[in-house]
Amino acid sequence: MAFLIQASNPRQTGIFDEADYNLSMAIETVFPMNTEDALIVWNHIRIPLSYKYDLSCMMDDIIDMLQKLRMLSAGKTVIRWPSNTFEGTWDMEWDGTKLRIDSSWENVVGGVGDLLNANSKLVISKLDFISEWKEVLGNVILGLERSGYSVDRLKDIDALVGEFISIERAGILYR
Repeated sequence: MAFLIQASNPRQTGIFDEADYNLSMAIETVFPMNTEDALIVWNHIRIPLSYKYDLSCMMDDIIDMLQKLRMLSAGKTVIRWPSNTFEGTWDMEWDGTKLRIDSSWENVVGGVGDLLNANSKLVISKLDFISEWKEVLGNVILGLERSGYSVDRLKDIDALVGEFISIERAGILYR
């Protein structure tokens, strides 16, 4: 498979911070720096994603991306990933069941940017692509719950849980 995500088994801090007012801040609080990363496999190239730093600042874009893919039978969007260790742009276009991504990578952990740019195009079924995110979202939800975050305390959790529930099946590594 040209795209998959190993969600791994990250530890959680168990810490709740009253000052956290959005999902990004809460996720950064919930995951320690030294825990397992999620791994994206893009055309057989592995890219680590830190739960604490990468996924925390990417989560709003991930939720938005998944909502668009789910709600629109055809469309286009551009995502400029905000993390300084997963920095790049995905030009996404889909119709019916197929998703095409043309990526441009600027700064990626592990020095694989040139390799990724040489393998920048991805064509995958929408369902398969969306499914790969389910376990990552599940890990984030579990971490938030174990640290005492809930919809009552942080309204952004509602959209995260909604997307998790709407994903029909787990990614290929978790079926």
